Amino acid sequence: MDVFTSLTNLFGAGPMSPDTYAVARRRGVIDCVREDLNNLRRVTMSSSDRKKLDAWADLLQQTGRTIVPAQCNADTASKLGLTAESVTALTTGSPLPDISKSGPVWMDLAVLSAICDMNRVIFMKMPASYVFKFLGITADAASLSQRTGNAAMGGACVANVIEQLHTIDKWYAQQFAYLVGRLDSFTEGDRTLLDNSATVWFNELSDGNAHNLNNMPILQAGSCGGYFKTGWAVNVEGGKADMTPGHSDEDCSNGQSPPTGGAANLDSLGTPPDVATQPINKYYCNLMNAIGVKAGADGHPLKGGTAPVTRFGKYDDTTLFRTDAPAMIKNPGEYTDLRAS
Repeated sequence: MDVFTSLTNLFGAGPMSPDTYAVARRRGVIDCVREDLNNLRRVTMSSSDRKKLDAWADLLQQTGRTIVPAQCNADTASKLGLTAESVTALTTGSPLPDISKSGPVWMDLAVLSAICDMNRVIFMKMPASYVFKFLGITADAASLSQRTGNAAMGGACVANVIEQLHTIDKWYAQQFAYLVGRLDSFTEGDRTLLDNSATVWFNELSDGNAHNLNNMPILQAGSCGGYFKTGWAVNVEGGKADMTPGHSDEDCSNGQSPPTGGAANLDSLGTPPDVATQPINKYYCNLMNAIGVKAGADGHPLKGGTAPVTRFGKYDDTTLFRTDAPAMIKNPGEYTDLRAS
């Protein structure tokens, strides 16, 4: 590390510079100075000087590949409680492991992976059809989300189904808080691991009964190195004063049966599409731009691209899903309201 610091003036004492942070996140030193290096190579010089310049660049490329974050070690794993005994919780249980025990271990492994910079994007997906017996619930979560205790699109409401769903959501909120706390307990330069991350919690659907994404709440912790606002509640639909939570809790709230008629009547459930129409695609553009993904000339992510990501997925208009319209991004770009500046 001392040799690398003397070569590059990175990873020295004091606050972490933008270039140091970029290299710590596996962006090569050459990437940080590429424009200046290219300008220098266009300058007329002797063959000897050119060889020295090329040798310097080659040395940085080789040395840069050996940088491993200082906290990536057995002591950090031990502080996270990642022992042989705890890892057995990941496979213990039938037919599925007890996620009240295995969930925190998976999150600790994700934190260690982030500390070691082994993965830039980490997904943690909880099982959909899980029975939360440790919460005193006897039906699986997917069936409860349908309000009927099964996959039917109509029928009698399960007794106290909204209260049961709230109990499950509260447990998920506690798990998210656990993960955020872990990430915030490790420092990276003058920030924490959480500050340098975008840690996001959201559901597969905004309403398990309506099967739509209308008005889906997304909770994000961490600014991803200062890219995002923090401490804000942002309504990307235009900042409605009431910040309406939608109508998902109205289905079966008084024990009434959901509408019958199957999929044809799904639009009568949950939050109607005219209340929340903004697509999730644009948020993915935010996330990709925040971590340095680049796009091609068409705005879609592209390896080797040079432009900001402005398009992702096939559609950004839910009204097109049930038509024969070709794939279309009608409103390219990210949500600027989420940006710190």
